[in-house]
Amino acid sequence: MIVIPLLVLLIYGDSYATKVVRNQVALANTNLVTLNMREIDQNLTEVDKYLYSMAAVETDLQVLDLSNTDQSQNYYMAKIRLDNRLSSNILNFIRFRWPACRLCSVWLLIVEAGGAHF
Repeated sequence: MIVIPLLVLLIYGDSYATKVVRNQVALANTNLVTLNMREIDQNLTEVDKYLYSMAAVETDLQVLDLSNTDQSQNYYMAKIRLDNRLSSNILNFIRFRWPACRLCSVWLLIVEAGGAHF
């Protein structure tokens, strides 16, 4: 006689606890995704600012735009200078922005060793 109400109470308590844990996990995941999206948006805003300033100031981009029909020495030199400048700026950005990121550190070692080119 007493077993059935206790069993019902146990099932209800178990389902309630499961629901509470699921809600807390969902809330934690939502907060984490929101935080990551905010950080990604900030990084993309910084990249946009960098690219806009580079497009406005960089003369090598103009050389590349003007020299796209004839592949002159100026074209190749401008391309090399831009490649070096972008590589250096990307490495500095990663170094100072994410110093504790293990994946970034591995990627930095590969790039600094000359294993990756942009």
